[in-house]
Amino acid sequence: MCIPGFTAQAALYDSLRYYATLAGSDPAWAQPLRFAMPKGGYHPPDCKETCGPYGSDCMRTCTVDCHPGFPGNSHTFKESRCSDTEGCCGGKCVDILHDPNCGFCGKKCSGSHPTCCAGECVNLKESTRNCGECGRDCRPGSCEAGKCVCPSGHHTCAGICCPSGQDCLNGCCVTNTAKLTMSSDENALLFNGCKNIEDLTVSLRVTEHLVATNGFSLQLNAYSPSSSADLLQYLFQVAGNEIVGSIQYWDSSAACCHQGVCDCTGPVMIMNSSVRSLPSNTLPAGYELKIFLNTDDNERVTSATFTVTDNHGHTDSQEIDIDSDQLHRIRAFEVNVVGPFNDEHSHFSSGAGTITYEVLTGELCVEGGLPERCTNIPFPTAETSNAKYGPIGPACCNSRLSQSLSI
Repeated sequence: MCIPGFTAQAALYDSLRYYATLAGSDPAWAQPLRFAMPKGGYHPPDCKETCGPYGSDCMRTCTVDCHPGFPGNSHTFKESRCSDTEGCCGGKCVDILHDPNCGFCGKKCSGSHPTCCAGECVNLKESTRNCGECGRDCRPGSCEAGKCVCPSGHHTCAGICCPSGQDCLNGCCVTNTAKLTMSSDENALLFNGCKNIEDLTVSLRVTEHLVATNGFSLQLNAYSPSSSADLLQYLFQVAGNEIVGSIQYWDSSAACCHQGVCDCTGPVMIMNSSVRSLPSNTLPAGYELKIFLNTDDNERVTSATFTVTDNHGHTDSQEIDIDSDQLHRIRAFEVNVVGPFNDEHSHFSSGAGTITYEVLTGELCVEGGLPERCTNIPFPTAETSNAKYGPIGPACCNSRLSQSLSI
């Protein structure tokens, strides 16, 4: 960091991934381990940076000058051409997190701890955090002969032990599975460990004609910690030979329907926009419906963009800006393919597709079923259908997940 006109910035400079060295004796593998400084260093745009040549080494020296002529307004740092998972050892970029180097240049794992996992030599037969393979964490259980052994009352799930109170669903440790049918209005919840979810995209790509006489809706049902609107619905309504994008915010504590939210008190906010006309309520194979939620610096949803791409590649899109007094955060959500309007049931005679979930920052994890533990929403949406949902994967947590839709 260089602060123009301030002479103490050298003390404030943050030299992340600069040098890693060992004190004491210098065995062959203890030579300095040099990591990559992010290109450009850390300085505002009014500072000038110059870098020397790499030469035969994978390191070079860079100098940053801010307001030349003022004492203390320059600093130097080492920059590497190696990637984030590599170190500069003997003039070459080498993997220092896994074999053949483990944390230090030229160090090799051997003896009772022969395997390198994230820079540490471990024994896969007994390491609780690396049981049988790097990264397989057995806690709260133990590792015996390379397999997780779970304590009494804990479920074994995809080779690991689920925490107390969680069940195993499709290889993921989740909560509230008793009534989770993975169909109709009961799809699995996704969350980010009770952190706010930012810039979420949900899409449905149709692989077999979705046919329901009365139409249907693709609902992104999001749950907020807000006290004024805790159920946030972003919907594609395919009905009346039209595709409409809709935003509906509800106060679940004021709802009085037998199953979910309906017209008892009406929504806190509702906004609609027509996206495309159709010859019927059938959505042909090759169509894709996509909902993108834009969030601001305070992690609040400020707009929703509804995009329809047909089976010929033609795209129509509508963005709906949300009123400034209705900006809310999202803690968890689920997606349902159900009836188009309040309390309606859609009976599909055919249909199949793929639902995809993606975030730009953070990750999405399979949480389980309702009630949603981060916001305490107790019930599903009021609409239903005969649609079924497959396992969410390929892993329990990722920035991009997908699942199948079938009838």
